[in-house]
Amino acid sequence: MNPPKERIYKKEYAYELMRIAGSDLAAGQAIFDARAGRSENVAYFAEQVAEKCIKAVLCYRSIAFPAIHDLRQLLTYLPEIQAPPHSKELQELTIFGTVRRYEEGPWMLTWEESEIALDAAKNVFKWAQDIVKPV
Repeated sequence: MNPPKERIYKKEYAYELMRIAGSDLAAGQAIFDARAGRSENVAYFAEQVAEKCIKAVLCYRSIAFPAIHDLRQLLTYLPEIQAPPHSKELQELTIFGTVRRYEEGPWMLTWEESEIALDAAKNVFKWAQDIVKPV
């Protein structure tokens, strides 16, 4: 199987990704506030926010990247100075956007841990907003 091809996306796509990331952030916050469902769902939305924000910055900066979901890999496409806050910790969220979406796994995520993930997503969203200037 060939690795996904890197491509440059339209700069305008960055704005769409940011709108969707904002919606994902609101959804994660709502689940956290209600303490309803699985706490892993908050981490899922945090991962989605981080993924979309990183991709938005890449689009805005016209940096080619493949259609992947692994935050660790996506972060390698950012110039070092562009790294979002909590870059190392963000990488740990990938599992919630992939495997843990479909299974609970051997350990439970606490609400306190999900709050940390949500706070990281808020910081990444702010970082991306500062780079992806509205039209």
